[in-house]
Amino acid sequence: MDLGLILFLAALAGVGFWLVLQRIALLEQRMQSQVRAEDLARSLDPLRAALDRVAVEVQSTLEEMRAARGAGGDPEERSARHSDLKPLLEQQQKISSDLAAVNERLARIDRALGKEGESLDRQAISFRVQRSLEDEGFSAVFVAEPGEPTESGGLRLLVEARKDGVSYKGAAMVEQGRVQSLTIRPAYQVFP
Repeated sequence: MDLGLILFLAALAGVGFWLVLQRIALLEQRMQSQVRAEDLARSLDPLRAALDRVAVEVQSTLEEMRAARGAGGDPEERSARHSDLKPLLEQQQKISSDLAAVNERLARIDRALGKEGESLDRQAISFRVQRSLEDEGFSAVFVAEPGEPTESGGLRLLVEARKDGVSYKGAAMVEQGRVQSLTIRPAYQVFP
């Protein structure tokens, strides 16, 4: 073999080896950022769970106060109960906005990790649908499992709930872990 060809092949092998080392270094950097993002996501999970618990507690307190308000009483007593409700409603709205911010951060982390298309576990999705209905004033919410997949990759869940003594039935459309739409009507309109 020619000495020039041997030197050329050696130089080519050296450049190839250098490119492989650069690629390995880039992959190591990506792995480190992914580990940091996963650690951040894990650290936000307890916060989300705590916010969900507080939201449920505030909602149950509101339901109790609404039930007590509906029991009657003199106008001054109802006015006092109504003034007690305002701080709780404000706190519920603050918690809902905080929870939305946490969910948005988690969604950004999932997008960064390439998990955007992965579905959340069924319990978390059911809880989000339930919370959405409760935010609209429904109680005794039931979310049917397991749900039906949609053409767009989402999930259609059947729901039942009560509001003002009336039973409602409908469906919730969930895509990428978010409740996209709720279609719910009084049961007497659903079934002839």
